[in-house]
Amino acid sequence: MDMTTVVRALACALALASNGAMGATQDEATAFRTPVKLVVDEAGRPVEVEASSELPAPVREFVESSVRELKFGPAMLDGQPMGGTTYVVMGVCAVQRGGDLVLAADYRGNGPVRADGVPHLMPPRYPAKAIRRGQTGKMEVDFVVETDGSATLENIDFGGFVRSDEKRTFEAAIRDWVKGMRYLPEQLAGQPVRTRMNTTVEFIIGGPGPGPDGSFRSPGLETPLKAPAPSPECLAAEGRQPAGLAVSSQSLFLLDPG
Repeated sequence: MDMTTVVRALACALALASNGAMGATQDEATAFRTPVKLVVDEAGRPVEVEASSELPAPVREFVESSVRELKFGPAMLDGQPMGGTTYVVMGVCAVQRGGDLVLAADYRGNGPVRADGVPHLMPPRYPAKAIRRGQTGKMEVDFVVETDGSATLENIDFGGFVRSDEKRTFEAAIRDWVKGMRYLPEQLAGQPVRTRMNTTVEFIIGGPGPGPDGSFRSPGLETPLKAPAPSPECLAAEGRQPAGLAVSSQSLFLLDPG
């Protein structure tokens, strides 16, 4: 769901809630992820929080309030704790329940964020040769977000999931994908820093977009998709299950579970 669709859905839900509309169902839940700029001090405490200005004000304030409750361990530079800037991705769900709009948010990770503000990677282009041959593959990709926001490929681990004669085709697609990435880098003491990143990429026939395990799936041929399972945030908003915790190990700013 793109941000324009999210904003329209949230605006509609807020209008219905303010008018006391009744009879809402689970289908009226709106789930999305959104990046939030976070500046922390040398103790890891939030001092500046800025969510997307596109979000309706009540939702933006709720998201920012949720981020302010987080505490990070201090980032270290030459053995000294430093303050700086990171970008937190929050999973959010808005559920209209009777005449109320119930919101739930959960930390989903942090680190550099795409320069266009989209809180997740887009999958790489599926090589046409691989589609024609019905080739699929799964791999771990390590890359570095540089201080200028570009990305540099470090390693592709095929892990036995891809035959040796297919590796060159998929490797070329991954290299082009990483080369085209643009990020807002994290900062320490006002200066941009390099951040190592890792993700799983899966080339499959059908099934576009991010997978449920956090991998990034590049679709080949379109096939009908099953309805997605409710997000952890929506389960929490509906009172059915507390949201889980996703921890990023790539950022210099690590969430303090205490």
